[in-house]
Amino acid sequence: MSRPKSSTGEFKVRTKLATIVEEQAHPSCKILFVHGGKELSTRPRLINIRAARNENGEIPRAAWRLDDEEVEEECRCSALSSSSSSTASYGALKLEKLDNPVIEKLESSSPSSADHGSLLTLMAPASLVALNEMVNEMILAGMSPELRRAPFGAGCDDDGQVRRSLHAIIGIDAALGLEWRNLEEVHWRGYMEYKTTRWLHTLEYVRCVAAVMHRGGQARARALSAAAEKPVETLLEFATAVSRVSGSPEKLFHMLHMHKALAHAAPLLLAAFIGDAKERFAGELERTLASLGVAVRGILSKTKALIHSYGGSPGQNVVVVVVVPDGGGIHVVTSYLARYVELLAQHAASLNVILAGDVDVDDDDGSQSQMMSPLGRLVAGVIGSLGVMLRRTAELYETEGGEGLRHLFLLNNEHAILQAIETTTLLPLAAEWTQAYRHGIEQHKQGYIQTWAAVATSCLPRDDPPPPPTSAKKAGFLRRRRRSPPLREFAASLEETSVEQMQWKAASPHLRDELRRAVKECVAQAYSEFMDKHPTSNAGEEFATVDDLILRCQIDQILEG
Repeated sequence: MSRPKSSTGEFKVRTKLATIVEEQAHPSCKILFVHGGKELSTRPRLINIRAARNENGEIPRAAWRLDDEEVEEECRCSALSSSSSSTASYGALKLEKLDNPVIEKLESSSPSSADHGSLLTLMAPASLVALNEMVNEMILAGMSPELRRAPFGAGCDDDGQVRRSLHAIIGIDAALGLEWRNLEEVHWRGYMEYKTTRWLHTLEYVRCVAAVMHRGGQARARALSAAAEKPVETLLEFATAVSRVSGSPEKLFHMLHMHKALAHAAPLLLAAFIGDAKERFAGELERTLASLGVAVRGILSKTKALIHSYGGSPGQNVVVVVVVPDGGGIHVVTSYLARYVELLAQHAASLNVILAGDVDVDDDDGSQSQMMSPLGRLVAGVIGSLGVMLRRTAELYETEGGEGLRHLFLLNNEHAILQAIETTTLLPLAAEWTQAYRHGIEQHKQGYIQTWAAVATSCLPRDDPPPPPTSAKKAGFLRRRRRSPPLREFAASLEETSVEQMQWKAASPHLRDELRRAVKECVAQAYSEFMDKHPTSNAGEEFATVDDLILRCQIDQILEG
């Protein structure tokens, strides 16, 4: 298969089919080029992270291709990594002999376990040649123990944590009615998790090598400074490109993971440079961190606005179909926000730095805001916006279940947010704010219970004596009415209410048990008060005691959903 270079020397010219395969292959796919039954080359799907400098600030696109020499070197690396040769050259590091957790981490987390020839599938090998040669020299010089002690991953979250945070909020954009109209945004989910993980690994690799190498002499310092320029430049360009995308809630944690890792690595990265390079990269690092911070603040502000306006007048690129949960359950926006709050708390240190001095994160109560951290003020403000949205949505229950279902809906959703807040100690909120929020939840509990009290009292006979009859016929009717069992009507009304509320849902088992106990107490109190005044009213009834009445009305089965 002929593969001449193009005029630019950057891309390969393959057959049309091979080109299509390369362009459409997933990053985790390895491509084998075979002709006449003979394998010509093997290459993984490698994604370029050089920033795309366009006006819209879109994320980098397209794949980079190896030239002939690099393909041959990649093949040699793959062969050498499984052979018994002990020769150390660029890319030909023997994993079984290295005993180097830095390199092993990069290798074990590559998209395909068979890609032994590429240490970093995120960056072109050419950008890491000099740095890898230094690592080889260190290993040959017996410095493997120092590399082994390098705290790989200390400055960034592990792969599992990154994946969990990114997966936990997939769909929040759609839930808030935010449409992804740009093709790059549609593809974001498909490859940005992979790219973010690779970026974090690359940064940690460079940081760990710098941590060991910068302690050497002046000659080694100059070599390190020259070798680190290209990798660090590429890393910063990619982070800057990511910070310029059109922000949305789903993209937040990509940027937060990058900001956290870059801020941690910055001192050692700067220590790797000398002379003019040190000054230049100090400015680049500062600008990149600032750019990520601006993007994070913008996304958080946008998220708060989307929640506040949900179900109201839709804005540009926002199409909202208001969803009312059956039975007063937890709203989809509440579910996402509860996870969002928990994940934000994991980035408390970074967010408190990013949000410091940002007046937009304050909630409506200035006195409470001043007592909280920047992240605390942000969370309080976002929860306040959620409250506005929930109250607006709760009005839709008025015709379906009345006040009882409206209170239950608000109770379920606010209780879910309170649980999310209480699960983390990294989110300090003002005691006054938390107390006020708990008070609001308690009011919704009482509002729900009052609907049962209204049912219980409305069916019991009044204490007022009937007016004097105007005729013998009417007097006989009233006597028959007084002789009819009043508790039967009471029980029928309670049973009807219970059957209706079996379709309602208390989202938390603990909350469901608490509400059932309160309903039983309400019914028991109404029953007791009536029997004190009419001790013979239950004569001949099948529910002679309040326990019989509660059992008959099936109160233990309400709020199951």
